[in-house]
Amino acid sequence: MGTDSSADSIIRSRAALISGRLLSSTDAFTVIDQSCVTSLLLAIDKILKMEESHNNADEIESALETLGLIGTTTQGAQFLFTSANVVRHVVESSFGRQGRGRQLAALHAFGSICGVDRQEDQMKLDDQAEGCLKRLVYTAAANSPKLRPSALLLSVLQQDPDIRIAGYRVISGLVVRDWCLREVCSDSEIIRLVTDPTMETTKLGMEARYSCCVAINKALSSSRLLHEPVFLSSLGRYVLLVPDFQCTLNDAVRRGPYLSDRKRVEARPVVDTAERF
Repeated sequence: MGTDSSADSIIRSRAALISGRLLSSTDAFTVIDQSCVTSLLLAIDKILKMEESHNNADEIESALETLGLIGTTTQGAQFLFTSANVVRHVVESSFGRQGRGRQLAALHAFGSICGVDRQEDQMKLDDQAEGCLKRLVYTAAANSPKLRPSALLLSVLQQDPDIRIAGYRVISGLVVRDWCLREVCSDSEIIRLVTDPTMETTKLGMEARYSCCVAINKALSSSRLLHEPVFLSSLGRYVLLVPDFQCTLNDAVRRGPYLSDRKRVEARPVVDTAERF
């Protein structure tokens, strides 16, 4: 039904989402015929190629959500990269400002594909998928006014709270890869935003920001990046900031998701002299 172009768009969307949920289980690709998954991806590719309008916005968002569901497992994410077109739609929609709903759905899907919902030792994919992922991100950046992936990520963190939450998920998933860690560490403004305890005001936002901060700190601590002369020279004058943002990240992790730098004003009793009559 999800691949039947003659069916109602609502029915197609629901069928695609059900398929995505089925494919999000860890053993899905051992029991489901891969040709059926390929047919589903071709149908999704067709939907995402459509010009967005009021009539098909929900279908496009559902298609992106379906890709995110498929990409939650390592096997599913790797299978998505066998048809790089669908992942390209996710990446381009994440940073392309093609409508808020589409961007939000794409960012959440992209975070799932990058591994934010997987165990730490399962976040990275096979070499073919990893190479494709890197190319898609750098191509999206090169084709945008931002030019660099770091600038794309920063632009997401400068948008409204819901978009930022989805952006934190993307960075948390991507930053386990050295090339993304380089991009994040080369932009001090990204570090400033993810470590700013006053940035978010909702519980969900605070937790997403903190998880992102922890992910960057963990990736940086376990990486040899800071010992690479090529990387340090690429930072130019910003290399002097490296010790500072390491300390900033450590402090932010110790502080936890909810505590703010702002000093609390404790309640104090006010004692007045009794009025005399």
